[in-house]
Amino acid sequence: MKNEHSFSLIEIVIIVMIVGIVSSLTLASYNNFTETNKLEADANKLFDRLELSRKKSTAGDIPDTDTCLAFNGYGIVFDNSLTSYKLQLCCDSLCLDTNNQDLISVQLQTNNIFTIYSNIRFAPLTGQRHHPEDDYTDRTITIKNTIVNQCISISISYLGVIEKQAKTSC
Repeated sequence: MKNEHSFSLIEIVIIVMIVGIVSSLTLASYNNFTETNKLEADANKLFDRLELSRKKSTAGDIPDTDTCLAFNGYGIVFDNSLTSYKLQLCCDSLCLDTNNQDLISVQLQTNNIFTIYSNIRFAPLTGQRHHPEDDYTDRTITIKNTIVNQCISISISYLGVIEKQAKTSC
């Protein structure tokens, strides 16, 4: 007598294939979601560091060091590796890494790089963006995730207004 409550080998193979296809699609979608979140997190972190730099400059927040005789604000200085930047104290016309605990160094997460960047310095007391060779135009910093090929740009106006743009395809 034939058992009518069991599955044939063909039916089991088809079900396993369907589950495998659905799982692979879900995993790919999850990876894109994770990479997009990394991009958002790095853009938010950079935005916060720019705001902090502007606020410390406006407040005239000078650390207790003998190395800075002419306070000239704070700045964000980008590394040549395209994956890191530092919040630095600016003395005279130079932004110096004085290794104070107040200064911050940030490394971008894996697969995120800067595609457009420019060192940014904020003037003391006014919070305006300042650079000796400034042409008074807005500056833009763009972070790109190389896996999902999406970018987020942050613009800094000459007056020190910082705006984070929406995610775009690069």
